[in-house]
Amino acid sequence: MNRELTSQEKLLIEREFVAREETREKRRLYFSRVFWIGVPAEIVSAFMREFHIGGVIQLFLGLTGLICLLLYTEFLIIPGTFAKDMDLRWHLNPWKDALQRLSAEDRHIHGIIFLASYPLSRMLFSFIAFSLK
Repeated sequence: MNRELTSQEKLLIEREFVAREETREKRRLYFSRVFWIGVPAEIVSAFMREFHIGGVIQLFLGLTGLICLLLYTEFLIIPGTFAKDMDLRWHLNPWKDALQRLSAEDRHIHGIIFLASYPLSRMLFSFIAFSLK
């Protein structure tokens, strides 16, 4: 009993596939933009902090990096429910949900770079600042 698809069913399946691909491409582009805004903001903020260049710009860049990090991890690092907040396992590893989502969408390398860019750049700039003194 082999039933063939009608032309309307084939068209519906094709439209659904195209819509999924367009959505996937839009998500990829969105996360790429957030990544390329957030990482330089974190690095410049770390540079300004280590070389004691204060002001509103440093605060703005730090907040920009933090907001981009939250957007990139889709706010999964914030407990969504009271039950999740009361669960000790969540507090021991609050990044678990975010990292699982990143690895499912093949964004884990960018996520690791995003998470590590601020502390590593602060260490690098502190060594440079220390060597200049």
